[in-house]
Amino acid sequence: MQNSLKALVFFFVITFLPTVTCANDYRAKMYVSLVGMSMDYREYNDNGVILDSEKSDFIDVFGSEIGYIFYFLSDEVAYSQIDINLMSISGKTEYVGALLHSEDAYGSYKGKTNNSIEDISGIYRYNFILNDAVEFNAGIGLGFRYWIRGLSSVQEETYYWLSLRPSLGMKINIIDALYLAPVLEYQYGILPSMKASGFDSAFKLSSADIIKFSLPISYEIGERIEIFTAYTFEQQKIGRSENINKGTYYYYEPDSTANNQYIKFGVAFKY
Repeated sequence: MQNSLKALVFFFVITFLPTVTCANDYRAKMYVSLVGMSMDYREYNDNGVILDSEKSDFIDVFGSEIGYIFYFLSDEVAYSQIDINLMSISGKTEYVGALLHSEDAYGSYKGKTNNSIEDISGIYRYNFILNDAVEFNAGIGLGFRYWIRGLSSVQEETYYWLSLRPSLGMKINIIDALYLAPVLEYQYGILPSMKASGFDSAFKLSSADIIKFSLPISYEIGERIEIFTAYTFEQQKIGRSENINKGTYYYYEPDSTANNQYIKFGVAFKY
C-alpha cells in the first residue's frame, strides 16, 4: 500500500510540474519532516459506554512526511498553489478493553496494538496577499486515509476512506525570516469502510470525519532553504457501521473518537 501511495505522489509531480509558472523567485517547494503522534482513541457501545481505548506518546507512533508545493497564477495581490502530501507513521499503542465475547468490564484486558497510518492528499489553495506581513488562503482538495490496527496476531482491522478537504489559513511574517501559518481543515469522509480479519465483506461505516488544526512555524535560511516545526491537533469521529451476521453472533464497528496530536520537525527546499 505504501508503494502505491508513493507512486501516486510521483504521478502528481510529473503531471503538474510542467505547467507551473513562477509565483515568487521560485516555482516549487519540496519538504520532508519527522513526525511523532500522540493518540487518544476510544470506542463506545450504542449506549455511549466506553468499550476500549488506545493511547500513545509522541515517541511511540513515529514516521515521516513528504510533500511538494507548486506555485502558479501569480500577480501582485494573489497567487495559487497545489499541495501534494504523504504522511506515513507506525508504532504501538497501549490498549485497554475487554476480550471479545466476554462479559468482563472495560479495563479487564490490557495489551499492545500495532498501528500503521498512511494519509495522502492533493489540495488546491488560493492565496490573497493583504500586505507585506499577512496572507489569507482558502483550499479545497481530496485525500485518502489508510489505518491498520493490529490488535493481535489473528485480529487485524483496516480502516480506509476518501475525504473531501476544505480549509482556511493564514501566513504571518512575525519578524524578518520567521513565519507563522495556522490552518484549519475539515475532512468529510467518503465511502468509509473497515475490513476485519475473518470477515469476507467490509463493514460500511456511517461516517468518518476529521477536524484538523495545524500551527507551523518556519524560518528561512537564505533564499532556498527553510526549517520548520509544526503542532497539529486532529479530532476524528467514526460512526457506527451496519451489522454483519456470522454464525450465532452479529458484529458491528462501534462509534469511536480519536483526539490525536502530532509534532513535526522538517526542512524545505525551494527551486
